[in-house]
Parts: sequence; C-alpha cells; structure tokens
Amino acid sequence: MSLIPPEKIDEVRDATDIVDLISRYIPLSRSGGTYKANCPFHQEKTPSFHVWPDTATWKCFGCGKGGNAFHFIMERERLEFPEAVRTLAREAGIEIQEERGERRNEGDRESLYKTLEWSCRYFQARLRGPEGRKAVEYCKERGITGETAKDFRIGYAPPGWRNLINAAQSAGISLELLERTSLIRPGDREPYDWFRDRLMFPIQDIRDRVIAYGARAFGDDEPKYLNSQDTALFKKGKQLYALNLAREEVLKTRRIGIAEGYTDVLMAHQHGIRWLVAGLGTGLTSEHANLARRYADRVDLIYDADTAGRRAAERALDAFLEVDADVRVVQLPGGNDPCDFLTNFGKESFIQRIDEGREVFDFLVERTGERHDLATLNGRIEAVDDMLASVARTENQVKRDFLLNRISEAFDVTESAVRERLKIFRGRRRGAVETGSAGGAEEPEDVSEERFLVEAVVLGEGLAARLATDWPPERFRNRIYRTIALEAVSIVQSGGNPDPGTVAGRLREPEVGQALATILSVAKGKSDFERQYEDCLGRLRLQERLSEVRVALSQARQSGDETEIRELERELFRLRVERH
Repeated sequence: MSLIPPEKIDEVRDATDIVDLISRYIPLSRSGGTYKANCPFHQEKTPSFHVWPDTATWKCFGCGKGGNAFHFIMERERLEFPEAVRTLAREAGIEIQEERGERRNEGDRESLYKTLEWSCRYFQARLRGPEGRKAVEYCKERGITGETAKDFRIGYAPPGWRNLINAAQSAGISLELLERTSLIRPGDREPYDWFRDRLMFPIQDIRDRVIAYGARAFGDDEPKYLNSQDTALFKKGKQLYALNLAREEVLKTRRIGIAEGYTDVLMAHQHGIRWLVAGLGTGLTSEHANLARRYADRVDLIYDADTAGRRAAERALDAFLEVDADVRVVQLPGGNDPCDFLTNFGKESFIQRIDEGREVFDFLVERTGERHDLATLNGRIEAVDDMLASVARTENQVKRDFLLNRISEAFDVTESAVRERLKIFRGRRRGAVETGSAGGAEEPEDVSEERFLVEAVVLGEGLAARLATDWPPERFRNRIYRTIALEAVSIVQSGGNPDPGTVAGRLREPEVGQALATILSVAKGKSDFERQYEDCLGRLRLQERLSEVRVALSQARQSGDETEIRELERELFRLRVERH
C-alpha cells in the first residue's frame, strides 16, 4: 500500500481546482456558489450533479456518488487512491516522494511499465515480420482485420526459449524487470521466455498502459490460453480485458457486456459493439462485478450455450448478485462463441440475442431445477436453499424482497417460510464481518447520532480538538463515520486545520468520501454546530448508559437480587423518559 505523506496529499488537493478538473470531463453551469451538470456516472435529463468549490467536494443526488477531487478521478478513471493522487500531482507539477515502507517507489513502478511497453512493441514488430506469417494467417481466418489488430496492439511471440531475453538485454533491460513483469521464468539452469509461439493480446489498464498479456496457442497446443501471472501492476481477479477501449461507450450507454475470450471482444469492437470486454482466464469475481457496476447499470454476461458455458455463467452470477445492477445472461446457440456468431450472423443478430438475454433470476431457477428433483419435498427444500444462498448476497432490500416472493412462487413454498430460512443464510453471511452504512432511515439510533456528531466536528470551529477527549473516534460504532472522525482528529493533532476541504481531501475510500459529501451537502445553511455537538454527545452518553443498565438489569434478574432489580428498573424508566 502506498504511503504518500499526508502533507503531500494536502498539497495536491490545494493545487487542484475541482471545478476546473471536473469541467474537463463534463460541462458545468454556475448556480450561485454551486456548479451543476448532468451526472457523468448515470444517465439523466435533469442535472443532479453538484460541485461546491468552497469545500472542494461534489455529489450527485441522483445516483448518490460523491467525494473530493481524488474520488472523482478514481471513479472516472478507475484508479486506486494513491494513483489518483499521483495523477493530479503530475498535472500540478508536484513531485511525490513515497515514505519508507512502500515496497516499490513510483520510479520503480515506472520501470515496470516501460518494460512492458517495450515488450509490446517487440511483439508487434514480430507480428509484422516474416516470423509472424502464421499469426497473421490465424487472424485472417478469425476475420480480424489489420486495423483491429493495430487498435488492440496484437503481437506475436516467436518460438524459442530466449528470443525476448536476448532482445531485452540488447535494449538494456534487466532480467529482474523481465521476471517481475511475468515475461520470463527462472529455469533449472537459466531463465527462459514465458510466451513462445503464441498470439499476444496486451492487457492494458484504464490509462492505456500495458500491464500484462493473454497469449493464445495455435492448433491443439495446450494450454490454449496462457496468461501473465499476477504482478505488482496486474491482478487478474481485478481487471477486465479492453475496458480501456470500451470505457467511453460503456459510460455513454450505461451497459457492459462481458464475454469469455479476447477474440470475442476484438470481433465485437470490429462490428461497432464497443461496450464489450472479457475476463482474464479466471472466473468472474466480486471485484469484477464492482468494476463493471462502477461504469454500467446493466451487465450482460455472454456465454456459449454448451454445458461449460452454462456452468461458467452460473459461477459468475454469485459475484454479480452482490452488486445492485440489472444482470442478464446471454447464451449463444449452436456452440458459437461471440466471435463466430458475429462472423456467421452479423451485428444485428448478435445485438438481438443480447437484448433477449435472460434475467438472472430466471436463469438461476432453471439451473437449480435441473439439479434437484422438484417432485419431492427434499428436492424443493434443497432447491430453495440453493437459491437463498445466492439471494443472501443481495444487499438491496427491495430487490431481495422481490426475489423472495418469486422463489416462493417458483418452488411452491410459502413466502413466510422462505423468509425465515433466509435469516439463517444472512446470519452465516454476516458472521463477524463489520459493516458500515453511510446513512439512512434504518440506521440504529446511536449511529444516526454519530452522523450528526461528525457533521458538527467537520463544520464547527474547534470541535475536532474537543472530540478526542469528549468522545474518541474509536468509540464510534459506524466504520465510515469513525474514519471521518479519526481523520479530523488526526489533522488537529498534527497541527493542521480540520476544515471540510482538508478532511475531504484526506479520505481515501470512495464510500467514505461519498458519505462526507452527503453530510456537507445536507448541512448547507446550518450554523449552530456547537449546540449540535453538545446535544449529540448528550444523547450518545445517554444511549450508552441505557445499554449498561439493560445489561446490569439482565444480570440482576438472573441472580434474583430484587433490590437491585427495582433500582435498575427505576433508573431504566428515568433514562427512557429523559431520552424521549
């Protein structure tokens, strides 16, 4: 994890004009002290996206996203927090020196990027050369044009164990860099090229930088696809192939299609379907699902209709049920993959198949029914359990209620029984995992008070300094509000001013930045934050005492101490009256 000094983060934030930054992506119109626009993260006709220069924050009241300048870049460019800071630092001409503890500094990472960029040009040159004739013929057979090959930077790794190594050493690139970028492997006697006699598909990050490769064999050679291993730059469980090329169209249409193969994506883009991406030789993960949902509202999972394709679709759905998106399963007939289908039947037929994609629930019901004997009671019970194991992942309560009703209908079980059974699965899923809400009507009372306490601390003068003693952030139940409070106190203790802009600029997690943006937007026009601070503290202390008395009363009842019971009951009554 990057350890960028807090003062550098503040310097970058102060040097970034949030209005200027966001206006590079969308046109902003001024309305008093606020700027408005149509949100770049979801489709809308009436502007609900607001930017406040005074606090250097933004929020969309349509989709709920918000935060600071770093969070906007993270959301728009799909970057982690340290990379977003570095990006804005470069634009501001600010040099970032990593604190000790960073495993590899920025300059070292840049060497990895340069090594991979060099390798990409090397493979592209081999494709164009005489040794690439076989690879060119393969592309022609699959219908891949030269223009598409150029757009996707396709290359060729020739046969031989040390071609890349020899070329790299001639270019002054060390064996260490080749190994750390997964281009070579250590052998028994000497290292050797990892990719040999394969068509090379560069995998690029959202900023078009080469970070890894997928490589396809010719003929019946195994494995058919060989991918780079995970490196400092590449995690296959977190990347989607060609998202950098699909991003603009995905943001425009708010839909994304995920296929299985690289050539599927190439052929789709070649036919003008530029919102298709692919996995990277591994099952789709929750990280993939969150990444797709970050850009799109509808996700089309496109698989072959054979047994393997159906199994792959089923495995993917568990990950995608965790995100609040319209997920459809598209299965192509006749053993066609998307590349073959587009070649044989064309764009219109392909789009029609996608538009007819089955809702995730219908697909799950069918697959579950195939695995169990629904004519028997045990078969229906097992089928319901299978469905609930998936539905338990759905956090959207409205969506979950709707699915429970449909499970009841699909398997002829009362809805009340289904709901009772779900409690078991939800309990298992929660376990001991700590969750934090950014706010809402269902917050526990003390968590709601924490929200208003954070509001007072960030907007009220001198209150962050008092908080460390009056109600230390470690006592906050809600993780998100605790994070904001900790940052405000930390700024004070380091001699800084915990104004809203400074606190917002320090927050790394998008959901925490979004929560603070919501708090700041709702608090517009408020003034008496000291009184709010005292009132919140009083209610939190009262709730804490209520909890203590309830525990003591329970223990007294177990021991049978009638005197203690009467005293505690009187105090409990008094506290309840005081609370209301």
